[in-house]
Amino acid sequence: MLGKATRLALLSSLIVHTLAPAAAGQSAADVLETAMARFEDRVAGIDNYTVVMEVMGYEVTNYFEKEMVDGRPTFVLKHQSGTGQQTAGLFYNGFMEVVDRANLQGRESVAGYDCFVVTVDDFSGVDFDPEIPDDEEDFRPKHGTFYLDAGDYLIRRLEMDGQLLGGSGWQDIAMEIDFKDYREVDGMIHPFVSEMNVAGMQNAYSEEEMQQAREELEEMKRRMAEMPEAQRAAIEQMMGPRMKEMERMLNSGTMQITTQVKELKVNTGPPN
Repeated sequence: MLGKATRLALLSSLIVHTLAPAAAGQSAADVLETAMARFEDRVAGIDNYTVVMEVMGYEVTNYFEKEMVDGRPTFVLKHQSGTGQQTAGLFYNGFMEVVDRANLQGRESVAGYDCFVVTVDDFSGVDFDPEIPDDEEDFRPKHGTFYLDAGDYLIRRLEMDGQLLGGSGWQDIAMEIDFKDYREVDGMIHPFVSEMNVAGMQNAYSEEEMQQAREELEEMKRRMAEMPEAQRAAIEQMMGPRMKEMERMLNSGTMQITTQVKELKVNTGPPN
């Protein structure tokens, strides 16, 4: 049940690169096209990178290699280790197909940063990950709003509406991700913290799945209450964030997920 939420959290860390440093232009298309040009210049000397992240208590290692897709450099996920599910794929694949659908809505302040606001209202027909068959997709983006810092042109916030496939079929969800603590490591600019809020998660699961999750959560609490204090403290440290967010989702349908990058390595080849 945590898999879909973990998958969305991992996806958020990949989306951010698509809109990294841009230049202000007369239209959203100018902004996004310049963003890609700046990105391509910046990663010209980067062939691969590895990012180690902690997501809801899980440690996930993702390894990416640069490939040319439709004449553009794209970092493709080649290896993942950890307890999280496979990432959905990169928004590089097909993102530039929606440039002519984007709109520049003006500027807004996000966490004290003056940002350009770019919206995309139609993602239909865009295949962000050709390696995933259509019948295996479990998230379909519908509308996106991107907040680009007007000073350094890094993305500060992403809002995305879409549909998530669960036990009750395709259901609407909405997520908001704030990207923080940007750092540059050997030319790769990456947010080391992302905070995501997802609403509507309860709609993606059948009542049977929800009931099973409630029972499992209560059983875990009961077992922990019977443990020796030291053992209980160790379990709470490891499982606490997941249990808290599971309980939040069951009660309100919302989840708060923080992704913390622990290590970023550039041009070091596949992880051992």
